[in-house]
Amino acid sequence: MHDARDVEDTRLLEAKRHAELLATYYPVVVDRCRLVLPDSDAYEVAHNVAERLLRELVAGKTYGVPFRVVVHKVIDWKIKE
Repeated sequence: MHDARDVEDTRLLEAKRHAELLATYYPVVVDRCRLVLPDSDAYEVAHNVAERLLRELVAGKTYGVPFRVVVHKVIDWKIKE
């Protein structure tokens, strides 16, 4: 399953379809945040995750790991902030 998701992520990254890429991960971001934070905080942190990822993508940042890994690491970091 990861292989197909990684291929699709790469396609979206190369096409600079950042909003579509982030939209595929947003439910996961919210769910992970809601597991450890009250709802009011979870949605704020989820927004911060999406904002950071979008800012990096628009700036042209590239990653040495699959995008799904980046998403989960940013979630971890933002929850701890």
